[in-house]
Amino acid sequence: MNVKTIIRMAMLGLAGVSLAGCATTSQSARLENEQLRTQVAGLQSQVAALDSQVDELRTRQQSLENRSWEQGTRLSSIPSLESRGGGRKGHAVLTAKEIQLALQRAGYYQGTVDGRIGTKTRSAIKAFQSANNLVADGVAGAKTMSALGAYLAQDATT
Repeated sequence: MNVKTIIRMAMLGLAGVSLAGCATTSQSARLENEQLRTQVAGLQSQVAALDSQVDELRTRQQSLENRSWEQGTRLSSIPSLESRGGGRKGHAVLTAKEIQLALQRAGYYQGTVDGRIGTKTRSAIKAFQSANNLVADGVAGAKTMSALGAYLAQDATT
């Protein structure tokens, strides 16, 4: 049972106590109500802490992905949160060769697909980013990789 389910159950318990009516409200019901409120507050704190940890892990994952694509490697050992059922949107991780191939298919890269992110590849990334209303910094981050992924999938099906 996850934390959000427990919070929902506790809130339903609070609602049930509240709906019991004035005639049946007793000292024990008020005490139980207060205990449930305390439990909900504790669970909300735990959820906030876990959300913070998820954000920190997402930042670390993005940093690793940004370093790996320059080396032409794929971080397949680090699944996106979406693929693990985390409910948050994950993103594609492309190798340097896949980035070059997608840029070539999109018409932005005319160099050799060699897996090296050099001046030509960075210029192509910037041009692609500009044309797709992304921050044109020459770094293939999550949004750029996601947009490039469409060119890999598109040609793979034809």
